[in-house]
Amino acid sequence: MLIPYLGFSLAQGHDHQYTRFTRSNSLMFKKKDSSLLVFDFDGTIADTLEHSIQILNDLSAEFGFKRIEDGELEYLRGRTLWQFVRHLRIPIRKITKILRRAQAEMSNGIMEIQVFPGMAEVLRELKGRGYVIGLMTSNSIDNVTKLLDLYDLDIFDFKMCSVKLRKKAGRLRRLRRAHRVRKQNVLYIGDECRDIRAAHKARVKSAAVSWGFNDKQILRSFNPNYLLSEPSDLLEVCGEFRAAHV
Repeated sequence: MLIPYLGFSLAQGHDHQYTRFTRSNSLMFKKKDSSLLVFDFDGTIADTLEHSIQILNDLSAEFGFKRIEDGELEYLRGRTLWQFVRHLRIPIRKITKILRRAQAEMSNGIMEIQVFPGMAEVLRELKGRGYVIGLMTSNSIDNVTKLLDLYDLDIFDFKMCSVKLRKKAGRLRRLRRAHRVRKQNVLYIGDECRDIRAAHKARVKSAAVSWGFNDKQILRSFNPNYLLSEPSDLLEVCGEFRAAHV
């Protein structure tokens, strides 16, 4: 499990959980010019930041790392994940124990998490326009499914969950091969610098959203193909992305 917004993963056994395609769904992926939209979950679709910060603060005294103080978040949003860890002085040797404790807290509070305003409508519109859309996230399949069901968003063609911290690029390559699409036909949409880095490494396109963890300035420094300010921007960006390879 994990504190998903901050990008950690404690997947046990297999390093991901992947919903398989049905026979009818698999027929959609035979055309190599199909557009494949791969969404991150926490910070891109689900607003889990406040809940994650609260969990960290609750555990800080017990595990000996700094709390996130009022007014400090904007500074941290301009840092990479590992800069964040160093700033809070989170003991690397204790991360596994911290995350195990955080697992229950995140699971217990998942029904309190909200989808970002406008995102549900955008996702339904993209699905209605014929895009193949899926999820690739560090979060668990149980948490993701519960929240999507709450918002009537059972519209994704696949969900790849519990993906480990450093394996997103490899999973993007795997998704591209499974869906039989070219690299330039895959768009990975996420809110963190490491999402952009994973897309670059997998040689697919990236769209960075500025309403999640990392702020617009640091996201821009990682050179995403697209930089979005609000969920409605996705409709124009995805249309431009599709038109570029038709």
